Amino acid sequence: MATATKVPLLSTTLSATASSVTFSALSQSYTDLVLVCKILPTGSVGYGPYIYFNEEFNGSTNYSHSCIEGRGNSATYNRTSSQNAAYTSWNVGLSGVSTLIVNFNNYSNTSTYKTFLSRSNDTTGSYPGTSLSLGMWRSTSALTSITISWPGTFDIGSKFDLYGIL
Repeated sequence: MATATKVPLLSTTLSATASSVTFSALSQSYTDLVLVCKILPTGSVGYGPYIYFNEEFNGSTNYSHSCIEGRGNSATYNRTSSQNAAYTSWNVGLSGVSTLIVNFNNYSNTSTYKTFLSRSNDTTGSYPGTSLSLGMWRSTSALTSITISWPGTFDIGSKFDLYGIL
Protein backbone atom coordinates (compact mmCIF):
# COMPACT_ATOMS: atom_id res chain seq x y z
CA MET A 1 0.00 0.00 0.00
CA ALA A 2 1.35 3.43 -0.94
CA THR A 3 1.98 5.97 1.79
CA ALA A 4 0.02 9.21 1.62
CA THR A 5 2.13 12.22 0.70
CA LYS A 6 1.51 15.68 2.13
CA VAL A 7 2.29 18.35 -0.49
CA PRO A 8 2.61 22.04 0.55
CA LEU A 9 0.13 24.07 -1.54
CA LEU A 10 -0.37 27.53 -0.02
CA SER A 11 0.95 29.42 2.98
CA THR A 12 0.07 32.76 4.58
CA THR A 13 1.68 34.50 7.54
CA LEU A 14 -0.16 37.65 8.49
CA SER A 15 1.80 40.90 8.36
CA ALA A 16 -1.31 42.82 9.48
CA THR A 17 -4.31 41.81 11.59
CA ALA A 18 -7.16 40.16 9.66
CA SER A 19 -10.62 38.81 10.42
CA SER A 20 -10.35 36.08 7.77
CA VAL A 21 -7.97 34.19 5.50
CA THR A 22 -9.08 32.66 2.19
CA PHE A 23 -7.37 30.03 0.08
CA SER A 24 -8.91 30.12 -3.41
CA ALA A 25 -8.50 28.49 -6.84
CA LEU A 26 -7.86 25.16 -5.10
CA SER A 27 -6.37 22.41 -7.23
CA GLN A 28 -8.64 19.39 -7.58
CA SER A 29 -5.64 17.03 -7.93
CA TYR A 30 -5.56 15.66 -4.37
CA THR A 31 -7.66 13.23 -2.36
CA ASP A 32 -7.84 15.39 0.79
CA LEU A 33 -6.66 18.74 2.10
CA VAL A 34 -5.12 19.64 5.47
CA LEU A 35 -5.06 23.16 6.92
CA VAL A 36 -2.58 23.81 9.74
CA CYS A 37 -2.98 27.10 11.64
CA LYS A 38 -1.00 28.85 14.35
CA ILE A 39 -3.53 31.36 15.65
CA LEU A 40 -2.54 34.45 17.58
CA PRO A 41 -5.69 36.25 18.76
CA THR A 42 -5.98 39.99 19.35
CA GLY A 43 -8.42 39.46 22.22
CA SER A 44 -11.10 37.22 23.62
CA VAL A 45 -14.22 36.80 21.45
CA GLY A 46 -16.06 33.98 23.23
CA TYR A 47 -15.68 31.23 20.64
CA GLY A 48 -13.23 29.95 18.09
CA PRO A 49 -12.79 30.35 14.34
CA TYR A 50 -15.35 29.23 11.81
CA ILE A 51 -15.02 28.06 8.23
CA TYR A 52 -16.98 28.29 5.01
CA PHE A 53 -16.43 27.17 1.43
CA ASN A 54 -16.66 28.57 -2.10
CA GLU A 55 -17.46 32.05 -0.77
CA GLU A 56 -20.82 30.70 0.49
CA PHE A 57 -21.46 32.64 3.68
CA ASN A 58 -24.19 35.30 3.71
CA GLY A 59 -27.67 33.83 3.36
CA SER A 60 -26.50 30.22 3.33
CA THR A 61 -27.66 27.76 5.98
CA ASN A 62 -25.81 24.72 4.65
CA TYR A 63 -23.38 24.19 7.53
CA SER A 64 -23.46 22.18 10.74
CA HIS A 65 -20.94 21.07 13.33
CA SER A 66 -20.55 19.08 16.52
CA CYS A 67 -17.76 19.93 18.94
CA ILE A 68 -16.43 18.43 22.16
CA GLU A 69 -14.01 20.33 24.33
CA GLY A 70 -11.98 19.67 27.44
CA ARG A 71 -10.62 22.27 29.85
CA GLY A 72 -8.97 21.08 33.05
CA ASN A 73 -11.42 18.66 34.68
CA SER A 74 -14.51 19.74 32.71
CA ALA A 75 -15.88 18.87 29.29
CA THR A 76 -18.49 20.54 27.10
CA TYR A 77 -20.39 19.65 23.96
CA ASN A 78 -21.88 21.95 21.36
CA ARG A 79 -23.87 21.23 18.22
CA THR A 80 -25.32 23.58 15.64
CA SER A 81 -27.09 23.04 12.34
CA SER A 82 -28.49 25.18 9.53
CA GLN A 83 -25.76 27.79 10.04
CA ASN A 84 -24.03 30.12 7.57
CA ALA A 85 -20.62 28.69 8.58
CA ALA A 86 -19.28 25.82 10.71
CA TYR A 87 -17.11 26.27 13.78
CA THR A 88 -13.71 24.60 13.67
CA SER A 89 -13.55 24.62 17.46
CA TRP A 90 -15.53 26.20 20.21
CA ASN A 91 -13.01 28.09 22.33
CA VAL A 92 -9.63 27.94 20.60
CA GLY A 93 -7.68 31.17 20.70
CA LEU A 94 -9.63 32.83 23.48
CA SER A 95 -6.52 34.34 24.97
CA GLY A 96 -3.38 32.50 23.90
CA VAL A 97 -1.53 30.95 20.99
CA SER A 98 -3.57 28.11 19.52
CA THR A 99 -2.88 25.33 17.07
CA LEU A 100 -5.70 24.29 14.75
CA ILE A 101 -5.51 21.40 12.26
CA VAL A 102 -8.42 20.82 9.87
CA ASN A 103 -8.73 17.78 7.57
CA PHE A 104 -11.02 18.17 4.54
CA ASN A 105 -12.09 14.73 3.36
CA ASN A 106 -12.71 13.92 -0.30
CA TYR A 107 -12.97 17.67 -1.05
CA SER A 108 -13.14 17.37 -4.85
CA ASN A 109 -15.87 14.72 -5.00
CA THR A 110 -19.05 16.10 -6.61
CA SER A 111 -21.48 13.41 -5.43
CA THR A 112 -21.23 13.72 -1.63
CA TYR A 113 -21.57 16.43 1.01
CA LYS A 114 -18.24 17.79 2.27
CA THR A 115 -17.04 16.99 5.78
CA PHE A 116 -14.11 18.15 7.86
CA LEU A 117 -12.53 17.15 11.13
CA SER A 118 -10.67 19.74 13.19
CA ARG A 119 -8.48 19.43 16.26
CA SER A 120 -7.29 22.35 18.30
CA ASN A 121 -5.48 23.24 21.46
CA ASP A 122 -4.90 26.42 23.41
CA THR A 123 -2.14 25.91 25.95
CA THR A 124 -0.74 29.38 26.54
CA GLY A 125 -3.75 31.48 27.47
CA SER A 126 -6.07 31.91 30.41
CA TYR A 127 -8.36 29.07 29.23
CA PRO A 128 -6.10 26.15 28.26
CA GLY A 129 -7.87 23.23 26.66
CA THR A 130 -8.41 21.13 23.60
CA SER A 131 -11.33 20.51 21.24
CA LEU A 132 -12.42 18.21 18.46
CA SER A 133 -15.02 19.26 15.91
CA LEU A 134 -16.76 17.52 13.03
CA GLY A 135 -18.31 19.82 10.44
CA MET A 136 -20.36 19.38 7.32
CA TRP A 137 -21.22 21.54 4.32
CA ARG A 138 -24.41 20.25 2.77
CA SER A 139 -23.31 20.69 -0.83
CA THR A 140 -22.05 18.30 -3.49
CA SER A 141 -19.89 21.01 -5.10
CA ALA A 142 -16.15 20.49 -5.09
CA LEU A 143 -14.28 22.84 -2.75
CA THR A 144 -12.73 25.64 -4.79
CA SER A 145 -12.03 28.00 -1.88
CA ILE A 146 -11.74 27.73 1.90
CA THR A 147 -12.18 30.72 4.22
CA ILE A 148 -11.31 30.62 7.90
CA SER A 149 -12.80 33.55 9.75
CA TRP A 150 -13.34 34.95 13.22
CA PRO A 151 -15.54 37.63 14.78
CA GLY A 152 -12.36 38.98 16.40
CA THR A 153 -9.10 39.28 14.50
CA PHE A 154 -6.11 37.07 13.85
CA ASP A 155 -3.02 38.95 15.01
CA ILE A 156 0.18 39.67 13.11
CA GLY A 157 2.26 36.49 12.88
CA SER A 158 -0.72 34.10 12.66
CA LYS A 159 0.24 31.40 10.15
CA PHE A 160 -1.98 29.33 7.85
CA ASP A 161 -0.59 26.43 5.74
CA LEU A 162 -2.63 24.35 3.30
CA TYR A 163 -1.46 20.91 2.18
CA GLY A 164 -2.75 18.47 -0.43
CA ILE A 165 -2.77 14.74 0.29
CA LEU A 166 -1.92 12.41 -2.60
